[in-house]
Amino acid sequence: MYRTFGAHLLSIKEAVAHYNLAGSYDVLVHVTVRDTAHLYDVLLDEFTTRPEVDRLQTYLIYESIRRPFLPDLRENCGIDLNKTSKRRRNQLARTASRKPR
Repeated sequence: MYRTFGAHLLSIKEAVAHYNLAGSYDVLVHVTVRDTAHLYDVLLDEFTTRPEVDRLQTYLIYESIRRPFLPDLRENCGIDLNKTSKRRRNQLARTASRKPR
C-alpha cells in the first residue's frame, strides 16, 4: 500500500517530503502551500480522493530550525563496516564525505 501511495505523493508538486511512520500515524507528508485555501485544495484534491487515506490531520509550521548538515554518528554507534552491505557502506561514505555549508 505505501509504495502505491508513495508513488502518488511523488506526483504532488506541493509535497516536498513524505515519511512512512511507526506509531499512531502511518504517513507524514510535508507540503508547502501559498495559503490556507491552497492547503484546503491540496487536501481535497490529492488526499481525500485516495482509498489509502482514512483521515487527515494537519499542522502548520510557523518556524523551522535545522542543522545545516547531519552529524557523523558512526564513531560510537557500533556499526561494523565489514558486516554491512556494499550499498550501505556507499551510503555511509557519501554521508561522511559531505562538507558542512
